[in-house]
Amino acid sequence: MRRPDSEDGLALITTLMVMVVLTLLVTATIAYAVAAQPLSRRDQDTAAALAAAQAGVDDYIYRLRTAEFEQYSSSRLPASPDDVPFRSTAWQTLPGTSNGARFHYDASLANGVITLTSTGRVRNVERTVQALIRRRSFLDYLYFTDYEVLDPASGFYRGDRANAAANCDRYWWAGRSAADCSMISFGGGDAINGPLHTNDTIRVSGAVTFNAAASTSMPTRSCTPARRWWSNAVTDVCSTVTPGPTWSRAGDPAYATIVGMPTTSGDLPDIAASSGCLLTGPSRITLKSSGLMDVVSDFTTDAAIRTRCVGTDKALPGVIHVRNVPTGQATTCPSSGNRLGYPISSDITRYECRTGDAFVSGTLKGRLTISAENDIVVVDHLRYSSYTSTTSVPTDMLGLIAEQFVEVYHPISCPSDYRYDDGSVRTCDSEVGTNLADSRIAGGGPFRDPVIHAAILSLNHSFIVQNYRNGAQLGTLTVFGAIGQKWRGPVALLGTTGYVKAYNYDARLAYEGPPSFIDPITQPWKVKAFAEVANPPDCTTTRTTACTPP
Repeated sequence: MRRPDSEDGLALITTLMVMVVLTLLVTATIAYAVAAQPLSRRDQDTAAALAAAQAGVDDYIYRLRTAEFEQYSSSRLPASPDDVPFRSTAWQTLPGTSNGARFHYDASLANGVITLTSTGRVRNVERTVQALIRRRSFLDYLYFTDYEVLDPASGFYRGDRANAAANCDRYWWAGRSAADCSMISFGGGDAINGPLHTNDTIRVSGAVTFNAAASTSMPTRSCTPARRWWSNAVTDVCSTVTPGPTWSRAGDPAYATIVGMPTTSGDLPDIAASSGCLLTGPSRITLKSSGLMDVVSDFTTDAAIRTRCVGTDKALPGVIHVRNVPTGQATTCPSSGNRLGYPISSDITRYECRTGDAFVSGTLKGRLTISAENDIVVVDHLRYSSYTSTTSVPTDMLGLIAEQFVEVYHPISCPSDYRYDDGSVRTCDSEVGTNLADSRIAGGGPFRDPVIHAAILSLNHSFIVQNYRNGAQLGTLTVFGAIGQKWRGPVALLGTTGYVKAYNYDARLAYEGPPSFIDPITQPWKVKAFAEVANPPDCTTTRTTACTPP
């Protein structure tokens, strides 16, 4: 009989088919891996190039903070743009890397902020970042104070002024005597609409709302929870207070190191003399919405400066500094007050004839810093032409820096028994001052609802309303900008005189500032903003040829 068909060889065919399939899979896998390798490499190089660019920023910050570069500040860079550390035009190799990572950077200065452009390169991949770098600054805060007490130089202390001067220049947390010094509280209903820092202790009275970050240099007290503020309603700093303050962040006020204040205008007089306006003696500066200014300064004698700066419709400089009349310069002074006509008739406010006082008002179109060796007095509204609201981003920017006081103009008269309260003569104890009209104020009459757009800094005293203890209530004092002062300055007396406060922070000041604005003492350089540049500029047209990688 015939034998059935055999299945010999089927296993071999099956095996060969499996091998073919596996070979195809392996081949496809290898081909994919080979094809994907450049993409993976580029992804790695892209990430590494960004890290290299960040390393350039770190290198720059390190060089800024080393001792050999302490002479430089945010308002004074080295003469040559190629001086280390402000530019690294050659590609620097990152140590400890095996991928050939390199970086280079450029820096430029504008409005007190260094803009650093750092490019990282790994093989053929480049990425560029920009960082805004500035020292910790008074401009970081809507409200900054060194001491949370009334200035010993103010009239409040009267006969005890010497005692206050001897005992008040220390912090509450360091043992300042409450008996000798009048500490100022944030009152119930106050709302702080911007970041705040004090080197002293924050004192509150009632339901205060801090709508932004708050910090203090007060060490933490061993409360539960930890506390760095004090209420005048209790004797024990750890006691529960109802109603108490409301903080925008958990743990506020946070601890921050002391911000040291300079005592002089630094190099602003030199800058004003070389490229701005160095005025002498009491000077009236009226800013105009046209971008020009009118200046009256009788004791400014330098012919070139008078031509450039004194008169009507003068171009805005970057910096104006008003100095005291130098010893030896002859002056003709009135029997009282100064050549500008301050004080007005019956006004008991003190003004001197030879001091470097700046009397400022108007509408600013542009950027300007005004500093004074003595006081700055805001005698009428001081506004930005581009300002529309507290949430707007205007283009104008003003800095007011006084070595003594920054004051809001408030002339008053007083009964015949009034004397200056400097401790040497009788004082006027009755708060019956009458606000006087002044033709300098638009429309005449008392200075009602003053508006000030500026970054304000009083180096040795306070931002204050003149004669704040006298007169009537005059509405709201509106400030858009920042306020820095050595001592807390009052603007009213217990809601019966002066102004209600409405202070709002100009958020631009966190990243830029008015021309040549003063830095705090010994503050480190910090990156204020950081972002990758999507379309970096062409290396060959914006940097030197040394940036071309070898």
